[in-house]
Amino acid sequence: MNRIEVRKDMRLGKIAPSRVPDCALASTYDNLEMWVDTEETTYKVVYIADATTRDIVARVALSRVRSRVWEVDMCSIDSKYQGFGIAPSLYYWIMLSLDISLKAGYQQSPGGRGIWYDLAALPEVSVLVRRRGSEFAFAERDDEMREVCSDQFDCYEYETSEVIAVLN
Repeated sequence: MNRIEVRKDMRLGKIAPSRVPDCALASTYDNLEMWVDTEETTYKVVYIADATTRDIVARVALSRVRSRVWEVDMCSIDSKYQGFGIAPSLYYWIMLSLDISLKAGYQQSPGGRGIWYDLAALPEVSVLVRRRGSEFAFAERDDEMREVCSDQFDCYEYETSEVIAVLN
């Protein structure tokens, strides 16, 4: 699995119908709104926005892997909201609202593996790992590396393994 560099000063702008014309409000939680691309069937963009300021808090790009499993291609958190550890909660909210499971993408930023590690700690979510062609097993959590792991194989070898978060 490749590592990528992400700018720390990324501003995602404001949510507006003209900016996301093919999106519909999918869910709300507290002062947040989830807007989801309604046009595409194999690729979706999910926007999380502050309902008051209209600031886009996060943008998550997803690609369909199989019927209810979507791969996280990219998760961008606005710099104003970075450093609070919100990505695992956003992933959980997306899974719950869209009734899907999420698969770790091919490329991970330095904090990307930590998202799956934190997801595995949520009681509502199970993170499963497998080598392609074999059965899924519950991921273990490596506290030192802050990533999920397996004592059987490298979970982040993209060509031969999968990491998937499912709702319990």
